[in-house]
Formats: sequence, C-alpha cells, structure tokens
Amino acid sequence: MEEQQNINQESEVKQVKKKSLGMEIWEWTYSILLAVVIALLIKNFLFSTTIVKGESMLPTLQPNNMLVIDRLSQVRGIVPERGDVITVEAPEATSDEGIAQYSEVNGLFNKLIHSFTKVLYVKRVIGLPGDEIEIEGNEVRINGELIKEDYINEPMRYSPYFIDNIKVPEGYVFVMGDNRNNSKDSRYFGVIPFEKIEGKAIFRFWPFNKFGGVE
Repeated sequence: MEEQQNINQESEVKQVKKKSLGMEIWEWTYSILLAVVIALLIKNFLFSTTIVKGESMLPTLQPNNMLVIDRLSQVRGIVPERGDVITVEAPEATSDEGIAQYSEVNGLFNKLIHSFTKVLYVKRVIGLPGDEIEIEGNEVRINGELIKEDYINEPMRYSPYFIDNIKVPEGYVFVMGDNRNNSKDSRYFGVIPFEKIEGKAIFRFWPFNKFGGVE
C-alpha cells in the first residue's frame, strides 16, 4: 500500500513538472509575441529608425547617420511641408507621366516581410500637389518662382534625368536629394504617392557630435 502511494506521488510530481514546463514555454512564447506586436505597432504607427546610406543628402546628412522617423503624421494623413526631410519607399520604375511605380504586395505574411525588407530613400520635399516644377541648368523653379535652397551641397552641374518639368498631381510629392549632382530622386523615378512616404526625419541620434534635429 505504501509503495503504491509513493508511485502515485511520483506520478503527480511528474505531471506538475510537465505542466510547469509547458506553462514556462507558453509564457516565453506569449512574451515574445507581445514584444513583436508592440514593436510593429510602434514602427508602423508612431516612430521608426533608419540609417542613411549613400551621399545623396550631403551636406545635411552623412552616410551612416541614424535617424528617428515620425510615423504618426503619415498615419494621420498629414501632408508633408515643402522642405521636410522624409523617407520614402524606393520605387521600382517610373511611368510615362512621371509617376513612381511599385509592385503590389499581397497577403498578410508577405506584407509583414516587406515592411522589414523594403528599401528606403531619404529625400527632401520640393514639390507639393498642384506645384509646377521646372528644372533648368542649376535652377529649380516652383510655379515660375526660383526657390532659395541654402541646404544643397552644390549647384546642379547637369541633369541627366528623365523629368525636369512636371505638375505634381494630387496625392503626390516631388522629392530631391540635397546633393543634387549625386542623387537618384524624382527627376529620375517621378513623383511619390503619399502612401509610399514612410515618415518625416525629425531627429539624428548618431553620431553623437551631430546629435539633434534634422532640418
């Protein structure tokens, strides 16, 4: 009788251990999933970060600068202002009308993967909906007026691009890099739809000697 009780007690202990291990695995899984969901919500609706690649935004931004991107304005549908530094999804082509083209991403899983793997460009907003952009020589005119650009790296020496005159349609922006002679931008791929704007660059947190706002 005593031996049977010992066997039953050992069996109960094993069951408790199995339950404890299963509960521990579930708690870890739940914590990881919760962390991923929170990270996605922050990344897509509040703030994200990006690293500057290339020299298209010199002298404003240098390669390997790390930026904080404000996503909230984009989520709320606020139209960017002229002069804002923004991140946009890199287009794949341009249409005959000078509009950036993108492939459609279908399926929740594919969209999730795409959100982490898509290429982003950092550019400055030059033209807003309704603006008529004219680029001639080293000058940029908006609605016939020459714009003052203290932020550019140097005047344009040439313009080997497809688009130098365009009226920006509703729902789009015309973007350019500050390093005009070394920037693949709306002169090349066309105007960017609002929904492909990731957000506005508001803060540089690396390197520390450049710590501060982005203008």
